[in-house]
Amino acid sequence: MNEKEKNNKNSERKLFKLKPGESVPGSGVASTKKIEQYNDIMNEFMEKIFGHLGADFFLTDESSLGDFEHFEFNMTEIKNKIQKYYSLNMDGMDEMKLHEIFRMISAKSKMN
Repeated sequence: MNEKEKNNKNSERKLFKLKPGESVPGSGVASTKKIEQYNDIMNEFMEKIFGHLGADFFLTDESSLGDFEHFEFNMTEIKNKIQKYYSLNMDGMDEMKLHEIFRMISAKSKMN
């Protein structure tokens, strides 16, 4: 590789200064910007539904209910707890993103 090719290759590299909640493009790690908007709801939800604090999990904007079905939880149990604690019917929403659920909980609590 000649000097010109090396310079072109180096100029293609980009440095990213990330803000909280952003991810490195192409890194394969999803952003957490949306989910972090609901940090208080997230912690309460994770404790009520899964018995763990939100900090016990690595959650991103792509995290969904279905992500937890493969652990010690089954989807019926998860949905029943959400119905019990938040009065939200989650039928057919197994793959709903957690930040969308937190947004629904937030909106519902503002109505009360």
